[in-house]
Amino acid sequence: MKTKRWKFGLHVVFGMWLLCSNSPLFATNYYLSNAGNDANTGITISSPWATIDKLNTVVFQPGDSILFSSGNVFSGQLTINANGSELQPLVIATYGGSDPAIISGAQPVSGWTIYSGNIYKATFAVTPSQFFINQQPLLLARFPNSGYYHHQQAAGNYAFIDSALTQPDHYWDGAGIRMRSADRRYEYNTVSKFENDTVYFTNAAILDVTPGMGYYLDNIFTELDTAGEWYYDSSTSTIYCYSFSGTDPQQQITETGIYDYGILFQNGGSNCTIENLQFEKQNKDA
Repeated sequence: MKTKRWKFGLHVVFGMWLLCSNSPLFATNYYLSNAGNDANTGITISSPWATIDKLNTVVFQPGDSILFSSGNVFSGQLTINANGSELQPLVIATYGGSDPAIISGAQPVSGWTIYSGNIYKATFAVTPSQFFINQQPLLLARFPNSGYYHHQQAAGNYAFIDSALTQPDHYWDGAGIRMRSADRRYEYNTVSKFENDTVYFTNAAILDVTPGMGYYLDNIFTELDTAGEWYYDSSTSTIYCYSFSGTDPQQQITETGIYDYGILFQNGGSNCTIENLQFEKQNKDA
């Protein structure tokens, strides 16, 4: 009888401990290392995973820790599909040293060949938003190559007129427009049609365009004419770059920015702690 009462008391106490404990009883540590392998278990220092893609297959729980090896660089966008709790936060941090791990929004590009002169090309399947050579960002092919043009006349919020644009009709069709549409307002748009010195917008500007404001046009292959510029042709999945001083990009570190965020919280990211991580080359934000 005493034995049965003792067992029952233990079960009650243990059950209450499960409900009230501040400790994440079922929390898991996930480890990532450049020396890892996605075929590993990923839950011990001696058996880490290698990629953020593998981490993104996990449904995280409160109290879990996502740990990146110190000084390593990981390409990708970490997707967090759960929140921590007040007592059991979700932790994202560096392990194994004081140098922060780096989450990069870029992927390497290889297989460069000469297209013409100092312009090189390579196949790349994903449309990039940025391009880097040896950590230096290049400019999307633009006109003018520096500074701005200033239009003489605006047509409401859908076009402007600039007689300095002497190219033939439809030359700028499909190009991007980076323009100052009003005092302290900058907008990005695309050209739906260029005709009779008039640049028509694909989408209406937020406000009527103020005449005389500055602008430049970009993202057009025929303007790839200056060292330090790049262009991507989505129809052929080809990236082009005008190399610096004729250097072969195949011998450089070349990367394209394709991820918008370092960490994307799908459910708000409440009770999540981020410690000693560095973010770089994201298109929008860490």
